[in-house]
Amino acid sequence: MLTDFAQWEDSSSNLHQIHNGAGPDAESSFLVQIIWGALAQLLHLFTVPETRSSVLLDREAKIRRKEAAKEGKELNIWGPNEVIENRLTMKGILTIWARPFWLLGFSDMLIFIFLDSYGKVFGQWDFQTYQVGLAFIPIMIAYALAWISFIPWIRRDVKRGTKSPGSVAPESRLEWLLWTVWLEPIGLIGFAWTSGGPSKNHWMGPMFFSSLIGIGSGSATGGNGFARDMLAGIAAIFAGPFYEHFKEPYTLEYPSTILACIGVAVAVPVPFLYKYGPQIRKSSKFAQELAAEKQTTNLKHQVRDEKAQTTEHIENV
Repeated sequence: MLTDFAQWEDSSSNLHQIHNGAGPDAESSFLVQIIWGALAQLLHLFTVPETRSSVLLDREAKIRRKEAAKEGKELNIWGPNEVIENRLTMKGILTIWARPFWLLGFSDMLIFIFLDSYGKVFGQWDFQTYQVGLAFIPIMIAYALAWISFIPWIRRDVKRGTKSPGSVAPESRLEWLLWTVWLEPIGLIGFAWTSGGPSKNHWMGPMFFSSLIGIGSGSATGGNGFARDMLAGIAAIFAGPFYEHFKEPYTLEYPSTILACIGVAVAVPVPFLYKYGPQIRKSSKFAQELAAEKQTTNLKHQVRDEKAQTTEHIENV
């Protein structure tokens, strides 16, 4: 579910380009993105259930204290976050912010640098401003296809987890990504060498490869919004000069090729993590914390189920 809304929010950058191609003013473009992002957040707020175990335990503790108070009792049960003083420390905030940069933040920066080349590339085919905007539609479609392609894999893991709790390893989420992650560098290298203009190939060439980039980037995790937006802002400073630095005849081909090489470096860790994930998690403090939270949640569910069964048994007697 979180991936669904990540795709929604990711598509806002392309929606802006499509809308901006029609020639509206800057205020109108930003307004469209704000509305799109607000809708995503509202859907997230009202449709996605809470899954963090510490928050669920806090809620359960409050419910039990409230029930005990109705019976005139004082129950000394507290959730993990309720007993922590100064929950938001500067060190904790910086740690949370830093994690996305170590995951996929730089992958998104590749995409934003690549998007900056659209006007230059399609301008060779005499695309007008609105036509360049429409050229972003394949990427939007690719985002949707990437999301749809993951549904069978997600349902499979949910089914396995329901049938046998704890049997689904975290690495199983990477199985389809093992294949789709390579579409980003493939799309970038293909886009690079079909950017030579009408004398070399049809404009459908770079447009097709841009859709592969959309599928590759759309298949990655979406929980890195801060990293994505910050790196995109930094990339906007040098993306233009980057695509103007190289001399003819490969002014546009070389920059995208460099991005493709970086894309390969970003994709390489995926199969490595899939194969050696269990060993890495054993030495990861963060992974151990997640495992402990998961175990706590499972115990809570077990206690709740046993309590429900006991209550049902007493009522039947």
